[in-house]
Formats: sequence, C-alpha cells, structure tokens
Amino acid sequence: MNTEEKDAILAVCNSAEYQSLPPSQIVPCLADQGVYLASESTFYRVLREHGQAHRRGRAQPPRAVPRPRAWVAYAPLQTWSWDMPAYPKKPFASIEQARQWVQRFVTWYNTEHRHSAIKFVTPEQRHYGH
Repeated sequence: MNTEEKDAILAVCNSAEYQSLPPSQIVPCLADQGVYLASESTFYRVLREHGQAHRRGRAQPPRAVPRPRAWVAYAPLQTWSWDMPAYPKKPFASIEQARQWVQRFVTWYNTEHRHSAIKFVTPEQRHYGH
C-alpha cells in the first residue's frame, strides 16, 4: 500500500464524521456509500502504524470490576441486603394473596416509585415520555 492510500485512510478515520468510530464501523459505512478504500484489517494496520490504534471517541477502556462477595444462607434470616424492596413479613396465606401483593408491588414500582438512575422519574414516565 502506498503513502497516498494510507493518507486517504487516515484522512477518513480522522474526519469529523468517523473520528469516534472504529474501523469495524467505518468500513461498512463507506461501503454503504459505494466507497472502498481498504479492508477493515488494513484500516487497523494503518492506524497502528501511525500510533492511532487506541479507543476512539469518548469510549473508555474496560475496567476490572471485582466480583461481589457471595453469601450463602442455610436457613431463613441468615443473610440481609439493603437493596431488598419491602417484602411481606410473613408467608402468604394463598397463591392468590401472593399474586395480589406482586401486582400491587409492580404497579407501585412502575408508576409511583421514582428512580434515581433515570433522573427521579417513574419507569412509566420514562417509557411514555410524561
């Protein structure tokens, strides 16, 4: 591959339209426009030769997340979690009672409970745009 062809690949990869995309997305986009400069592997090779074979755009490298500590319960009330919703304190008298409780909980969770991860709106509001 000559210098002009490599420069053309670099120009495309560094253009505003493609600067945040990896070659695995650039090459198909170009193909959709009827443009073929080189294969995906050649794009990666040229970027590597010019010190540009790094994560593109705002993507961050993956981070190592430690596995959560495992807990084992061999009887009731041996483990506790602060993430647990307000479950009933005693067993349900019937399957129908359990179903009614679950229905009320799901309704509350989706229509009344405001979630911090979605900017303190309910899932229903997020889903329907209210």
